Amino acid sequence: MEKTNQIIWPGRPGHVRAMIEELQAAHPDVLAVETLTQYVGTPVYLVTVVDRKKPPAGPGVRFSQPHAHEPAATVGMLSVLKELLTGADLYGRPTRLDREAVLRSFPVSFIPDGNPDGRVWGPLQRKIVQVNVKVQNNNPRTPPRQQAELEAEAIRATIEFYLHEEGS
Repeated sequence: MEKTNQIIWPGRPGHVRAMIEELQAAHPDVLAVETLTQYVGTPVYLVTVVDRKKPPAGPGVRFSQPHAHEPAATVGMLSVLKELLTGADLYGRPTRLDREAVLRSFPVSFIPDGNPDGRVWGPLQRKIVQVNVKVQNNNPRTPPRQQAELEAEAIRATIEFYLHEEGS
């Protein structure tokens, strides 16, 4: 099984599984993982960052990626998940999110790939080989790493909005 520090672009279902398993093993007190099995046997993950010893009382926020042909959203979610757990994104850059405030305030959940079987069989599975491969997304000319960064930024901004609302 590949380790997350070796995965540059975790857009494939096997990469998602490996990263979630590694993060869950390293952060069992703050990462809850649930699975639903697709008809063909492929797991769909719901991962939640929450202080399991002292869960916040308020509602949480959930991000999901249902479309198999849009792997940048998956990578963006996994990057923010890693930030909330380790303090650094997929590329080792420090997070600007206040991780402790998030843990105190609300659970943050991700369904990083809502259709892993579709991604395996989809035309992009063959294209998600290198970070510099251009994939179909909101702008087909945007390189996938840049698109994933845009997705991660939207997730960070949403979390920060809810943090601000909690503090108001």
